[in-house]
Amino acid sequence: IGCSHENCSRCFHFLCAENTGWRFLRDGKLFFCDLHRKFSNHGENECDQVSIEFYKSKFLSGMPLRCAFCWEGNMHSRGEMLAFSQQRRLMTVHDRCARYTNIMDTLDDYTRMIDTNYKNLFEVLKRAKQCVHCKRNGATIKCAACDHHYHYACCAEGSSIGWNFSKKGIVLKCCQSNREKSSATTQQTIISKNIAEPPLELPAGLFQHNLFFSGAARANGEDSEHKGDIAVNDKVWERTTRPDEESRNFLHQIPSYINNRDDN
Repeated sequence: IGCSHENCSRCFHFLCAENTGWRFLRDGKLFFCDLHRKFSNHGENECDQVSIEFYKSKFLSGMPLRCAFCWEGNMHSRGEMLAFSQQRRLMTVHDRCARYTNIMDTLDDYTRMIDTNYKNLFEVLKRAKQCVHCKRNGATIKCAACDHHYHYACCAEGSSIGWNFSKKGIVLKCCQSNREKSSATTQQTIISKNIAEPPLELPAGLFQHNLFFSGAARANGEDSEHKGDIAVNDKVWERTTRPDEESRNFLHQIPSYINNRDDN
């Protein structure tokens, strides 16, 4: 794939061309190398991932790679070192430092762990604050309960805060009191949802009415699988409501009523 500029004879493989930041689906088949490229079709906050080899080719050989956010070099605990370009600007950043940033959206899909498309990274770098923990600039993770900002490594597992981003997400709560308050609120909500509704009180008149007919039905041998229950509007109610004095007097009259009916 040759550069389309009239005075350029540089040629690239397809993957090597995309490693310079060119995207054929977006930018078209008419390829321009990084020396003769125009960026009129790029969004203001758009950034393209480029290869580390391409990044290194723009700087002095032997220059160590540093994350633009946390200022550290290659560290396994912070993920792979990635390189990005925005027009003529270049930067390198750890994968997890970029992925778990929360002051701006840096991913379209946070569930994807490979082939991720990052965005807004150069704008995030502009908005980064001083880290409360290490006092260095580049902190891009803000606590949801206060104004504290952190680098990824300063608040992730292994730090004094110990936030597990993979399980808890990017909404950080740095203070122990805030985490306990949030946990207590969540637990109280769960308990409230699990509390059964109080049993409905059966009106005294309705209790007497059904007590009369259920007693008569049992006297006729029409036993029910819900013995001792009261049927109301095709529903079975457990007799948990204590009858009042009038209902108890009515209860004593049922046997004599049944006997008189049988005699007749």
